[in-house]
Amino acid sequence: MREFSRRWNLTGLFSACRIQYTGLLTIRGAWTEAEQEIQALRRHVEQVQPRLVPIAQIRLADLRRRQGRWEEAEELLAKSGPHLLAVLGRAQLAHDRGEMSAAAELAEEYLRRVPRPTAPNECPGSTFWPGHASGKARWTRPGLPSPS
Repeated sequence: MREFSRRWNLTGLFSACRIQYTGLLTIRGAWTEAEQEIQALRRHVEQVQPRLVPIAQIRLADLRRRQGRWEEAEELLAKSGPHLLAVLGRAQLAHDRGEMSAAAELAEEYLRRVPRPTAPNECPGSTFWPGHASGKARWTRPGLPSPS
């Protein structure tokens, strides 16, 4: 992909692929490799697509959150500003800390800011259902029916 993107001058495609790859490495638990790739991604987008720098920071924040380095994750998310994925990252961080009401509020903010889906699993990243019938927030998987 790197060579193809370089040959055809498709920096946007390469950046998009690299962003997804860093997420995959993080989810798989390949944290050393994920961190190296995130740092390379950041250097790359600083030069060719500065508007994507917050996404690199959000990816690093997600890695830090999974590593239990919550203060660093919080700082990185703060530097990412109002980016939609930073709001979702802050919700995940609050959840990990056991701050369920803050997690629900942030998840609701995230859901308010994305286009209104016709079904819950159509909302990008929707794995969190604030305010479900019991009055408590509930996590679910995309593709499952909404909690009642």
